Amino acid sequence: MKLPYFSFELFPFLTIFILRSRVSWSIRLRFMAVIGYFIATIIAKYGFDLILPYEKIWLLLVFLLFINFIYLGISLLEKNLSFTAELIFLFNHIIIDLIVLTFLLHYSGGLENPIYLFYVFHVVISSIIFPSFIPVALATFAIILFSLLLYLEYNTIIDHYNLFGLGIHDNAVAIYLTLAVFIITVYVSTYICTSFMQIYRNIKREIDIKNQKLVEADQQKSQFFQFTSHELKSPLIAIKSSIDGIIKNYRDKLDSRGLDILNRASLRSDQMLLILSELLDLAKNRRLVVMKDSIFLNLNDLIKEVTGNELIKTEEKNVVVNLNLSRDEIVFQANPDDIKKVFINLIDNAIRYSKNNDSIVITTNITSEFIIIGISDTGIGIPEDDLNKIFNEFYRAENAKKMIHFGTGLGLSLVKQIIENYQGSIQVESQLNKGTTFTIKFPRHRITK
Repeated sequence: MKLPYFSFELFPFLTIFILRSRVSWSIRLRFMAVIGYFIATIIAKYGFDLILPYEKIWLLLVFLLFINFIYLGISLLEKNLSFTAELIFLFNHIIIDLIVLTFLLHYSGGLENPIYLFYVFHVVISSIIFPSFIPVALATFAIILFSLLLYLEYNTIIDHYNLFGLGIHDNAVAIYLTLAVFIITVYVSTYICTSFMQIYRNIKREIDIKNQKLVEADQQKSQFFQFTSHELKSPLIAIKSSIDGIIKNYRDKLDSRGLDILNRASLRSDQMLLILSELLDLAKNRRLVVMKDSIFLNLNDLIKEVTGNELIKTEEKNVVVNLNLSRDEIVFQANPDDIKKVFINLIDNAIRYSKNNDSIVITTNITSEFIIIGISDTGIGIPEDDLNKIFNEFYRAENAKKMIHFGTGLGLSLVKQIIENYQGSIQVESQLNKGTTFTIKFPRHRITK
């Protein structure tokens, strides 16, 4: 089905926000043009004694200023204009500008004044914004206006105001030559701009289609993770329960080798349940449902709670955790389970990959724009080649695999997903055998106090 001309699909580079910003930019530029042209007329009158109908020029500038204030008022008051309305609004800008430019050209010397080249600016702008026949129609409209002005002045139907006294306005050869060059320039500029923009639009459209396919594929993968993990979890729990029941009830009747096999099976079951749990968490957080069950939680208290729960692990490795938390209370709106998962994963990793007697420092800070959380350790570090891969699903650095054999490689991927769901970001810096620092930034607007 053929799309209506002003359908959003025909403007892949534009959004309603970009278009609105372009309208605002056009309004500001028009204010500058009015002021600049007014100053030019003052210089022409008192600096060069040029004889022109300045009162008419100034009246025209006042009219353009008045129209621009109307544009400004509409853009400020009408915040809910549709995409089509914004396009029509901008289209009317260009039409009125071309007409006003023609009158300004007439009162400012006609063919003697090189400002007729300003027609090309509007043609280029329309070629960048509008696809299809609209730029060609506007280019033709500009040519008609300029040709009509030259015709009327040449045949003395309207007055000609000499700018330099050259008299080329009544020279047929000069008029035809100028008009021919002008027409070629306008149409060639339109053709070049529209051709390039059409190429860019086609490329952008293909990129959007492929991105949509990637999004759909990612959703299907998440659904697969969720379905598979959910279906496997129940029988795996049943298997583990059976194994643990045998170990508990028949421990004395089993030889050491059989007991060891069952203990290993129980451990592997725990590891598989951990993988399935993280897969379910990853699939759930990809849906970006972050406001559900959100409450106001104290970020510093949550960090203290998580580090307190990790106390046994830190004592086993003699790892010291130093808290350097902001003195200001940070009341953060979020789902507490989400934020706990972030801190549990990062702090647990810092402990697991630290050596005996290493230290961990956790900091919180508030700037004018961000809530910043830092988690630093003096552990084994991450190789430089692995730094840009550690947030990938199922990826583990080689030195991490050597130190701790089991790991899902899903923890950091889940952490990154949760943080981005809250419009935050996470960066990592590390030096091999010297330690790692994770820095989390959340936008300050999520602070409630």
